[in-house]
Amino acid sequence: RTSCTVDLDDNRLLFEASVVDDATAQSNKALAREESNHFEYRGGAGLVRDDAVQWNCGTVQAVLSIGKTPDPVPDWQKLAAPLFDQVGCLTYTGPNDASQPPEWN
Repeated sequence: RTSCTVDLDDNRLLFEASVVDDATAQSNKALAREESNHFEYRGGAGLVRDDAVQWNCGTVQAVLSIGKTPDPVPDWQKLAAPLFDQVGCLTYTGPNDASQPPEWN
């Protein structure tokens, strides 16, 4: 798991990315797709909320969130897309053993 934060006055933007097991990854994708505010991005499934966006691709889970929701609520998917691109869509099958879909190469 890795994360970084950006403090904006009295607010904090947090980005976290982690590797989850395959069962959790599949469950997260299925749960996201059941919601009305889900989206598909580069082979992964995401879910947008007022204060965050979560995206699951391969066995990677990425979340961009904020402490206090600004008004108006930003387009979280658009803001997070460059971060998702940097994290990538890897499927980890063991230490130092990962693959990604051809469209990411």
